[in-house]
This record gives sequence, structure tokens and C-alpha cells, in this order.
Amino acid sequence: MDSVGRHSAGGREVAALFAGTRLGLFVIALIAVRYFPLNSYNRDHNAAFAVPVVAGDRWREPPVAADQAAPPQSKHAEPSWIRVWAHWDALWYARVAELGYAGRFDVDDLTGEHREPPATCYYPLMPLLMRGLSPILGSPLRAALVISNLSLIAALWLLVGLTRRLVGDDAAAIGAALLLVYPPGFFLSAPYAEALGLALALGVARCVVERRFWAAGSLGFLAALARPSGVFLAVLIAVEWWSAWRERPGRARLGAALAGVLPLLGLAAYLFYCWRVFGDPLAPLHCQQTGRGPLGWPPGPIRELSAGPISLMATRRSVVELVAVGLFVVLTALGFRYLPLGFATYGLVAILVPLATSLFSFSRVSMAAFPVFLTAAALLRRRPAVTLGVCAFLALLLGVFAVLFFTWNWIG
Repeated sequence: MDSVGRHSAGGREVAALFAGTRLGLFVIALIAVRYFPLNSYNRDHNAAFAVPVVAGDRWREPPVAADQAAPPQSKHAEPSWIRVWAHWDALWYARVAELGYAGRFDVDDLTGEHREPPATCYYPLMPLLMRGLSPILGSPLRAALVISNLSLIAALWLLVGLTRRLVGDDAAAIGAALLLVYPPGFFLSAPYAEALGLALALGVARCVVERRFWAAGSLGFLAALARPSGVFLAVLIAVEWWSAWRERPGRARLGAALAGVLPLLGLAAYLFYCWRVFGDPLAPLHCQQTGRGPLGWPPGPIRELSAGPISLMATRRSVVELVAVGLFVVLTALGFRYLPLGFATYGLVAILVPLATSLFSFSRVSMAAFPVFLTAAALLRRRPAVTLGVCAFLALLLGVFAVLFFTWNWIG
């Protein structure tokens, strides 16, 4: 098969897997909320926002318990097949999109040491896009679902291209397939900023490979406004600029080194906003510290694991998160063999910084370390039977994790 044929076949495989997994997730969501037990304690203690269900809908989530403060309510009612995605952080993004960052409500019981507004954990690009598209799509939540899934499509396209360029044609579809069936990968279709941040990060990587450093820096600026991990892209840009300058100084102009500063400026812009509005320029960092834990020594995971026994899917002493740590650490280390230095270094920073605070949600936030999917594709590219088995096993776990998410049993 010629190169064009291989490219088309790989694209069709990824498109079919995208359609199958995303449709499956929407079906799983409806089945989960109707036939599986709801963890009402988790729901009541994490109800930052309330999204009502349209009148006459067959499924209605029970009201928040009487002993819990009622959350602020969206003015947009949703059908159940959309409403079921409004769990955990999705409620915060919807709340920021509708109400903004300012203000506290009685439901905001997780009080930070610095009294920072709790919503500042959620970086502004996603809620701004949600608010902007809401008049067109009908509500911020619907806008978020569209943004996430379009971002995922863009991320898959970019990942296939990067894999083909850095690893080889025979690996092109593997990294994208692994991303789609990665068990916490349903967050890439949820009303979260994960897919948006990932698409922007992969856009930075594409521009870096093509030695378009100012374009990479501009996308990095946006990525730093989408997710906390976006600022780490400064490392990718800087290291790859240095590598290009050493190889061929003519291809990397000296001034282009400044492009690596743009992701830092993206974060600085958000911190400046928090200083002007709330008087606390570090509000997002304080909020992250309240939720994930502080940077310190010994690292957070060591403190957490020494505090008590581990369990399968606990928030902080979780077997699932430990397995994810082991997998990502190994693949990140192998990345220094298979990938350019800037990619491997970025991947290392993107997993070490979260690990310095906590195991909390590591399996989700580590998706920002996209080089691990490139490395996994390099390892599996000549092992089709193994690849098929791995994807089938991960797809099964994807369904299980999604059920736990939709029933408020796992925050991810």
C-alpha cells in the first residue's frame, strides 16, 4: 500500500474508533444514571452548580440532601442525555461560564487558607468559549460538549500527524487509538477543558516540529489560559528551539527563543486578572493547593500513602492512580529514547509537577503529557496482536470508569 493509502486507512480507523467510543459513552451515560446506584454523598458534597432537567424528561436526578447547602442554579434546563455530563468539574465550568469567578456560596465548603475564590481553579479560556457560544448552541453546557469533542477531533488529527512524523507511518493510528480508549479518556468528551488544552498542546508540538516557534508560542499562550499544564509548554518550545539552533542556526533565529516566554505570559495574564479582581494574584495556585495539596518535601504522594491503607479507587491512596503513575513514569523515561529531547522533557515536567503535590486525579491530569502516547505507539507499532489486545482491555476499562463517573462514584 502506498503512502497515501496508508494515511487514508489510518485516518478511517481513527475516525471509526472516535465515533464508536463517543457514541458508546453517551449510551453508557444514560444507562448508568438509570440503572446503577447513585453515590448521593459525593453528589451532595460536590454540587457546585445545579443544572435542571427539562420538564417532562423521564429521568430526574434527586434533589440535594436537606442538610446540604443548595447550589446556585443554571438558568438553562437540559435534556437528560446532556444533563448527565454535568458532574464534578463540569459543574464548575458551567458555573463560571454563567456566573463568573466572583462570589462565594454556602455550598463552597472547601475553604482555602488564603480565602481565594474557589472557582479560580478553573482557567478562563474554556468558560469564555462556553459563554461566547452559548447563544448559538443554547447553553454553556451544550457549548462545552461541542468544544470538547471538536477539540478532541483536532487533537487526534494532530497526534496522528506527529506520530507519523516522529515515529513512523506504521505507528500513526496507534497513539490516537490509545488516547481514545485510555480509561479516563472520556474526560476528553466531557464538559472539561482537558480536550481543549490537549489540542492546543499538540498544536504547539506541531508548530515546534515545523520550526514555527512564534506560532508555537502563541498557541502556548492560549494553552496556559486553558489548563494549568499549559505553562509547561514553555519547556517544549525552549528545548526544541535550542536543539534547532545547535543543529542549524539559520533555521532558528535568535529572537525566536523569546517565543518560549509566551506560555508564561498566558499564565501571567490570568494571575494579573486575579490580582485586579480579587486582590490575590496567586488565587489559582492557592486554589490548586487547597484541592491537590501543597508542594513540599516529602512529595505529596509519599505523605498520602504513609497516612493509611490504599484502596482501589480512593481519591488520594488509589491503586488506579498508582498504576497510572507507574505506566506514565516508564513511558516518559522511554520517551528520551524514542522522541526528540524537547518532547521527552516536556512529558517529564508534565507528570512530575502534579506528582509533587498529590496522587489526586493523576490519571486525568497526566493526559496533558501527550508524549507518552507517542512512545507507546513506538513500542507497539510492530505488534498488531498486542496492540489489539491492549486497546480491547483499555476500552473495557473506559466503560467501567465512565459508569463510575456518571454515578458520582469516581472523580477521576
